Amino acid sequence: MKNEAQAQQFAHLPGQGPHEAAQADNILRAASSRPYDYVLVLVGNVHARKRPVHHSGVTFDPMARHLARHGRLVTLDMETAGGAAWSCQIKPDFKPQPGTPVTSDAVLCGPHAVGRTEQPDGPPFIALTDPPPAHHAADYDGTFWLGRVRSSPPAVTPD
Repeated sequence: MKNEAQAQQFAHLPGQGPHEAAQADNILRAASSRPYDYVLVLVGNVHARKRPVHHSGVTFDPMARHLARHGRLVTLDMETAGGAAWSCQIKPDFKPQPGTPVTSDAVLCGPHAVGRTEQPDGPPFIALTDPPPAHHAADYDGTFWLGRVRSSPPAVTPD
């Protein structure tokens, strides 16, 4: 959350919903600050989905679903040959309760394993599909392939 006002604005959303809505709000504000033709946002697979996410008994709208309400949006599913990525994930022993926000003490940030996707060997690429393949359902408009990935901490950390 950017500030307390934003936290209060999205506090009614379930599970990870407040975080997702705040991400979308921050992007929309930044994008409207100048006359950009396009805005590129790099996020993990969950944030980039266009449909509601059901996780640990709670359903929430991911960031991309919020952004899609404001204009044209293209989302890509990240595929890798495995490795690790720096991310913040709900702790395995935490059980979110519907209607209760997920607080920072329930989240573990650091390097986490990334699953392997079967792709041919080769350089990174982006592939848009029309319509999206069945395994993507309606969540993504294509994929970007990175090969094997390594974790690195954020360049900037919150205060």
